[in-house]
Amino acid sequence: MSTIAFLRAINITNHFVKMEELRDVLVAHGFSNVQTYIQSGNVVFDDPTQSYAEAEHLIATQLEDCFGFAVATFLRSAAELVELEQACPFTPSEIDPQAALYVTFVQHEPDAEAQARLAQYQNELDTFRITGRHVWWLRHKQRGESKFSGAKLERAIKQAGTARNITTIRAMIAKYGFTK
Repeated sequence: MSTIAFLRAINITNHFVKMEELRDVLVAHGFSNVQTYIQSGNVVFDDPTQSYAEAEHLIATQLEDCFGFAVATFLRSAAELVELEQACPFTPSEIDPQAALYVTFVQHEPDAEAQARLAQYQNELDTFRITGRHVWWLRHKQRGESKFSGAKLERAIKQAGTARNITTIRAMIAKYGFTK
């Protein structure tokens, strides 16, 4: 079975990493069948021999040592990714053609206070739903029209996360043939 690492802050601002170098670091630390999907920190590999928490820590530590900046790491199994996509909390009728739907991966489910802080940002442009360790953000119009950002989301829930467009998640599921 496959595991997917979603890496935060790869190939944005001054955090540029060649995917070949990223793969090499993981292979050197015992991960097998390492593949990267697009240039934004999506890594697919065989299930690790250690727990996800240990693997997340190992990957984050090794990437920071190698590249010189912190790389928060969020692991999900292929089955979890399929379940996530199938459990979208928004109905098709809620998602208009100009909308963008993002999933932010976090370490633990935001507590009630964090959810209340995030709800304060909800408006006609931005709608949020939380399902476990995933924060869904439906941006109803073009990016420039919304005043919300990933940084505001992290401050609201008081933990780091990394967001992916649902189209990226669906493309990964299709490309790698992930199933439950």
